[in-house]
Amino acid sequence: MCVASVCKHWHDVVYSAPSLWCNLQLPLPDHPGDVPPLHIIDAWVEHSLPMPLKIQLACEGTPFPAEPRCLELVSKLYLYGPRIQTLRLSLDSPHFTEVNHLPDDSFPALEELALELHAGTLELMTRAFSGSRMLRRLSFITHSESFSDVHRMLLGFPFAQITDAFICGSSYMISDFVWELKSLRTATLVAKEFRGQGLAFVEPVDLPIETLELQGRHDEFQPFLLSFSLPHLREFSCNLTHPSFGDGLFEPHAPTLQHFIARSTSLTRLVMGNMDEWLLYLFEDSHAFESVENFKIGIYEEGLSLWPRFMKMLTYHLTSSVLPLFPKLREVEFDIRLSRRQDTEVERMDDLLAAMILSRYNAARHGAMQPLERCHYCWKGYAGTSTAREHFSAQLQSCFGDGLMMEGFA
Repeated sequence: MCVASVCKHWHDVVYSAPSLWCNLQLPLPDHPGDVPPLHIIDAWVEHSLPMPLKIQLACEGTPFPAEPRCLELVSKLYLYGPRIQTLRLSLDSPHFTEVNHLPDDSFPALEELALELHAGTLELMTRAFSGSRMLRRLSFITHSESFSDVHRMLLGFPFAQITDAFICGSSYMISDFVWELKSLRTATLVAKEFRGQGLAFVEPVDLPIETLELQGRHDEFQPFLLSFSLPHLREFSCNLTHPSFGDGLFEPHAPTLQHFIARSTSLTRLVMGNMDEWLLYLFEDSHAFESVENFKIGIYEEGLSLWPRFMKMLTYHLTSSVLPLFPKLREVEFDIRLSRRQDTEVERMDDLLAAMILSRYNAARHGAMQPLERCHYCWKGYAGTSTAREHFSAQLQSCFGDGLMMEGFA
């Protein structure tokens, strides 16, 4: 709007460019209390023709006088429904009634939906999305344990056609939700610290998920890990915390995740958020990780003391009949969240890393396993791509000659 007021030329440019009007973000950026009257929004939507609409409406905590306009806009969203391709709604309890009253099949062109529900006394029970047959991407975030029954909240919802989902809520809701998403391929699941029993089947149910990220406490994901099997899983990002692992209570949880990963026989990329004692216990059953070709791990201060043990797990030992962890590993990334310093501890880390890489190259020459092709040894604040190779040139010269790429600190 500011550009349109510069001169007639820019006024004509702005008002003749539909792409400038098809992405509506309300309240207006940098003006949290500013939601225009409906007749102004109607004019903006008219200028966007024939482009599909993307509407983002953040109603939670909206101050007066924007609150009545937010309620009115929510109640009239169905008027724009045939053109809305992406809809993002962040709602408080007062807005649930307006969503509940939206007509069935309000959004026939919808391809992406994001719902964020804040605490309230009213219930969300809507059929507004029952006819959204083009819907493929879903983000569903709840901030209250009371939001758990997805079938009651989203009546007639086309769960079975969703292929990409971000779900944040209680462990029960996550398990219940995923059970309905029969076509899900990519999923990010964030469990909050809400209590509740999830689904638990006698035999794990197969799902077609290929890319999965888990965030939260391990005990919150126990129902999910026990209930589902992902035979087509190729990429798994695991950022689970273990608040009671200092009491030794983390050990019973490790087999659950081990068995879950072992059932994912197509897994090739594994990302772990943090190296800790629990993680090393998890890796003791190396057979569960035999298919992994690409591995990334974050390392904080407390994880440095575990570096020698982890390098030992990755190192090929000539005198052992057991292959090391990740025998098919081709690419590895160590994301160390600390500033690199010059001391004996860091030098020892470098030496152990070099010895691990060299052992795997020697094993590869004898046909025992796959050689490493790329190692990214990244320290916080450094983004060099050649310095790591120069640093390790003497120790790993033969490996570089065989094609090893070494990247990392500058």
